[in-house]
Amino acid sequence: MSQDTGKLSQSIPPIKSGFWLWTDVYKQNPNDFLSKERPRDRCFICNNKYSQQFETVPTAYNCEKCYQMIIEEDFKNWTSGYQELDMVIRQSQLNAKKSNDMFLEIFPFNFGYLEEIGNGGFSTVYLGVIPESRYWKQYQYNRVVLKTFPSNIITNLAKELELNSRLHCDFVPKYYGITQNPDNGQYMIVMQYATYGDLRRYLQSSETLISWKYAIYLSRWIIESLYEIHNRGFIHKNFHTGNILIDHTKRPLIADIGLTSFIEEKSNEVIGVTPYIAPEIFDLKPYTQAADIYSFAMIMWEFSSLQPPFGKLAHDYNLLINICKNNLRPTVTDTTPKCWVDLMQQCWDPDPKKRPTALQVLQKLNEWYQCYESNILTEDIKQFLICEEERYKFYSIERKIEEHYSTHPQAIYKSRSMSHYISLMQSCQIDCNEELERRSIGNSLNSLKKKRLYSNTEPEANETDITQQFDGISIDSHLSKKRLYSIQEKSEQERNGANTIQRIDGVTFNSNLPKKRLYSEEQEKSESGTNEIDATQQINGISPNSLLYKKFRRT
Repeated sequence: MSQDTGKLSQSIPPIKSGFWLWTDVYKQNPNDFLSKERPRDRCFICNNKYSQQFETVPTAYNCEKCYQMIIEEDFKNWTSGYQELDMVIRQSQLNAKKSNDMFLEIFPFNFGYLEEIGNGGFSTVYLGVIPESRYWKQYQYNRVVLKTFPSNIITNLAKELELNSRLHCDFVPKYYGITQNPDNGQYMIVMQYATYGDLRRYLQSSETLISWKYAIYLSRWIIESLYEIHNRGFIHKNFHTGNILIDHTKRPLIADIGLTSFIEEKSNEVIGVTPYIAPEIFDLKPYTQAADIYSFAMIMWEFSSLQPPFGKLAHDYNLLINICKNNLRPTVTDTTPKCWVDLMQQCWDPDPKKRPTALQVLQKLNEWYQCYESNILTEDIKQFLICEEERYKFYSIERKIEEHYSTHPQAIYKSRSMSHYISLMQSCQIDCNEELERRSIGNSLNSLKKKRLYSNTEPEANETDITQQFDGISIDSHLSKKRLYSIQEKSEQERNGANTIQRIDGVTFNSNLPKKRLYSEEQEKSESGTNEIDATQQINGISPNSLLYKKFRRT
């Protein structure tokens, strides 16, 4: 096992041919070895039976067992500079069943003139010419893309290579291997070149005005690719039009799978483009497949407007607050069919549980596309046809207005870390919680004041429930009258007459009342033994029942 040197092999000897495997066979029976009548259903070296019979004379490269022996023999001739990378590349080669299967390899840094064609948040992309392979593979096109990777995040590079090998199919770009720039030590992924670039540039191109039918076609491919990712138990986590490439057949490919992870994997790291990140992610909720569906909703909006979402706004903390707390979404254009709007709004629902799955979205898009292809005029298709005409009128005028496509200087559509904004939102949440706590304490103090006004004695059966207001505090009339007017306060009123201000437990009462409404001891004596009558006395806007009031005064 090689040690981590950080240096990729730049000079690699040619791969050893398979003749060394044939030596023993040739020595035993040279005539059979050279005969064209050798069996075509099994390997003449190891006698391994083929899954199919070859029309021509098979070689060692057609035998899975012998081919892997040749590959393993070549392991000692190269290294990526890191054991972790070596293991991923070797495993991809061992998983190849035959020589024309696609697998990863090491490339010396010999790609001719490198033209920079893109610059993302964490990598730069170049266009070059692929050197001749050491193996027996024939690449369909000689132009390849080289995506840079800093040498200090080799684990991320290894993860992306491994994920691409596991997701290797028609909906992701093909990865051919890795190389290293010897001048700066920077590693690069060598991958398939997409002729038309990313989807964002493709939609904004002055030569592109896609029809609704083509928008459905592209959306169907994109959501089908996302469904395949989800169906294999993964989440993309950085799904936006900058990571969707358009190949030479104008078919989309899902790129930048470096952040893709299994559903079970937990991570607090949030990287992406602000408008495409689901609001629950900023609240540090775990990533789910529903978060990718939210991102797809923004892609649907981009198809309808041919502009990136929130292009006129700064992608700052204020935008995040409006998205997460006020449910802000891009404005729907007038040339968008209602059925498209309905599906899009379902996908960007603030509640992740209410969003449809990738399969459900795919089924709806398939339904629309099949109706388009079969000329079946459903209500939805009629909406698309009506909006199609308006769409061409609108954009034929708007394309001429340069300001229409100008974006805010702080509208950033490159992937970047969101940790700063998440910290701000958490700090804001803490402040809100502290304010709620202060209010709760205030309410508790008011509640204590109320309790001090309440009597410990139970109300009598003949007393009715009356609500009394003391300085904005609502209390029940079943109060102890002893707490309202003490004997000392009663004698003071009798001596001074009126115009006295009384304070009971912090609540102020005005005693400047009409004398006829105050009860003296003589009045109480004269009225004792007679039927009590209802009278309402006003004390600073407080209306206690006179029956209770007289009873209280007697105390």
